[in-house]
Amino acid sequence: MASPSPTIAPSVRYSSEIHKEGKVKEGGVVIVDWLPDDPDNPMNWKLSYRRSISLMIGLSCFCVAFSSSCYAAAVPGVMRELDPRLDVALLGLSLFVLGFGLGPLVWGPLSELYGRRFAFLVSFIPYTLFHLGAGLSQNIQTLLVMRLLGGCFGSSVFSVPGGSLADMFTREERGPLALVVLAVSPLLGPVCGPIVGVGVS
Repeated sequence: MASPSPTIAPSVRYSSEIHKEGKVKEGGVVIVDWLPDDPDNPMNWKLSYRRSISLMIGLSCFCVAFSSSCYAAAVPGVMRELDPRLDVALLGLSLFVLGFGLGPLVWGPLSELYGRRFAFLVSFIPYTLFHLGAGLSQNIQTLLVMRLLGGCFGSSVFSVPGGSLADMFTREERGPLALVVLAVSPLLGPVCGPIVGVGVS
């Protein structure tokens, strides 16, 4: 008995099937792209403006990474003021880093659906407020919850910047400044955090 012949997927209809209004006709596929001189295309922005955005992204990465390790210097104060158990006080550090693993599950897809700027703003404002809440905590439970949520919202600066730089720079432009800033910022933050934290605490 002969084996059945494999089925062949129907051909896809492209731009020839599109109406003037930009709608799809008869189930075709529309590929959306930028016009060559579109001012909304990040590749067409001034180089100085794109570099300033990459520096701000790098500073954001530094701040979040800094706040992850800065807490370590405050552990003795947390034990003195809120809870004398070392393992409970150290949870503030562990939960913050746990948030780094949970947050990108939301921020990566969100930045693709609604844009990078939206993801940064929606995440960084609550991140700042959760740090304020952690500073004003009157008990260890509040502090730990604030740290976990702060890590979740702050993690957007680790999952979204790669897409932001790819949107703004060509492969040739990416290397000199953008990638260096993105690579160094998250590494410098945890180094500087405990140094400053000891001075503050």
